Amino acid sequence: MSIMKEYKVGLLIPWVNTAMEDEIPLLVNKRVGLHWSRIKPSKGPKDGHDDTYLDSMIEDIPNALSRFGELKLDLVILGCTSATITNEEKNLSIIWKNQKARYVSTMDAMVAQLRKYGAKKVMLFAPYT
Repeated sequence: MSIMKEYKVGLLIPWVNTAMEDEIPLLVNKRVGLHWSRIKPSKGPKDGHDDTYLDSMIEDIPNALSRFGELKLDLVILGCTSATITNEEKNLSIIWKNQKARYVSTMDAMVAQLRKYGAKKVMLFAPYT
């Protein structure tokens, strides 16, 4: 007998992150249905410290969201710290505006969790300018 998932989450992940599909299902309740969509920038980084691809990656977010089709998601997570540190994704016209899904980024989730444990300041070290 198949049990319907009670909470549906869409995860937008970068093309290079290959660990999320294996790791996240181990961390969430079995009643959570996970749906994946890859963000694929038209231009890739030249090396590990090149952030020029970020704009191209952020521009692909609406395309990645469209791959969820007509799913009635409860939450959409942008699982990419390098995109979320720019806060540019907040300026997008999210196609989910007509749905009730909340939209959070990796950075939002990390900061919220750190605040839950009383952190007053958060510092992020990243290989980007």
